Amino acid sequence: MIDLTEQTFNEYINSQERVLVDFWATWCEPCKAMAPILEDINNETVTVAKVDVDKEMSVAKAQGIRSMPTLVLYENGVETQRVVGARSKNRVLEDLGL
Repeated sequence: MIDLTEQTFNEYINSQERVLVDFWATWCEPCKAMAPILEDINNETVTVAKVDVDKEMSVAKAQGIRSMPTLVLYENGVETQRVVGARSKNRVLEDLGL
């Protein structure tokens, strides 16, 4: 999984047909629980990228992130789905239509 920054975020999501972005924080326990699930999903059904909201506050603010973890699915640079909170792998896939 790639870590996105303010400098790389827009270019990356616009260059991918479909990418799931995980907005997370190191202190967030539900985020830690989601990490292995996202590792499993990465490249299995979709490319997963991560944004550390503490390091990249401007990206999180621009994307309207208020809670973590927040998973946002972008297709050709456009947000198509968003889910907030920890969930199982099957629930992530179901809720995001993957």
